[in-house]
Amino acid sequence: MVNSLTGFLDPILNYFARLAGLEGIQAETYKGMTGGEFVGTVIEWINDMIFKGWLNKAVNAFIALVTGIITFKLPLNPRLKSELLALGNHLLSRIVDAKPSDYEELASSIRTLIDAIKLGDYKLALKSGLRSIEEHMRMLRSLGLSVPGRTKITLRKETTPTPAKKTREIIFL
Repeated sequence: MVNSLTGFLDPILNYFARLAGLEGIQAETYKGMTGGEFVGTVIEWINDMIFKGWLNKAVNAFIALVTGIITFKLPLNPRLKSELLALGNHLLSRIVDAKPSDYEELASSIRTLIDAIKLGDYKLALKSGLRSIEEHMRMLRSLGLSVPGRTKITLRKETTPTPAKKTREIIFL
């Protein structure tokens, strides 16, 4: 059974726990909560890079729900429970904690989703919640990275030339 999601961070977390004067159970609680926040932040970053709008919120809610069910239904050690609770709480708080541009993106993606469902266009419905290549390029450019524009590649079918048809030219005078 897994004892911790973030055991690899223990050397760093132990250092800060000692600085704060935490020992024993308090140190383990600190490591569990901080580790869970760390994992939640990484998952949030990955979600934000892949998903947008309604799908971002849905994925955060789903992961938070799963961590809650696991925490309360399975016999886990206290450190892992603490990590999962912190992770779930982190992602749940991201559903309601948003900046104004997030609400604009959410509203736009929901409108697109509803229109796509009405049209029966499930590909568009899925696209309404996924970030496009262009969005990723803009994000990279905003970081000051040099990103080439999107290049469209077209494949041409190689054809062999057909011999010219012989035609008769009739001239009327």
